[in-house]
Amino acid sequence: MRNPGPTPRDIFNPTDPAAASIVFDAFDPEHRIDPYPRYRAAREATALHPTSIGVHLATRYADCLSIFNDARWSHAQEGDLLHPDVAASDLPASFLWMDPPDHTRLRGLVSRAFTPRTVAALRPRIEQIVAGLVDHAIDAGEIDVVSEVSYPLPLHVIGELLGVPPADYPLVQGWSRGIARGFDPDALMSPEETAARLEAARGFVGYFWSMIVERRA
Repeated sequence: MRNPGPTPRDIFNPTDPAAASIVFDAFDPEHRIDPYPRYRAAREATALHPTSIGVHLATRYADCLSIFNDARWSHAQEGDLLHPDVAASDLPASFLWMDPPDHTRLRGLVSRAFTPRTVAALRPRIEQIVAGLVDHAIDAGEIDVVSEVSYPLPLHVIGELLGVPPADYPLVQGWSRGIARGFDPDALMSPEETAARLEAARGFVGYFWSMIVERRA
């Protein structure tokens, strides 16, 4: 019989004075340069550490492994937990909030596009895209690797896989930024960012529904 792993009650004591004494905010910019001393202190104090956004940080590898392997821990409530005042229609459905069998079914469909053989076949085109990005950087005389390579490369590759016209890449990129930031907990977002998320989600869903209708026709 499989060991079901720890439950929240097993590995976290909310009255643990050691945990309560640590001032820890993983999202505080002050800790961005060197967050590790705070992580270390939290790990030594408790297995699950409370955070300012109402969720707990699992601090130890063994407990994280147990949680990932235990079906009693679910992703299905994360949307309501992180976005308590947001209607389901205002955020696109995400693998992040799905459990089997829905997650398994949809992941099976997506994984066909990312098998080793399929990805290997994309290599020449990926190298061509990278060469173009590097040539542009050489012509400009300087480069920001994140904004000019790391971000546009997967955007171009996935855009081609989905059949997005290159002229629409900036549009999709803008929506992607709004949605990606929007999946952060609402407690960490400004009203402007939540408004941008809603606009991006509606634009993104509308765009691809139109594409689906066009392809079906």
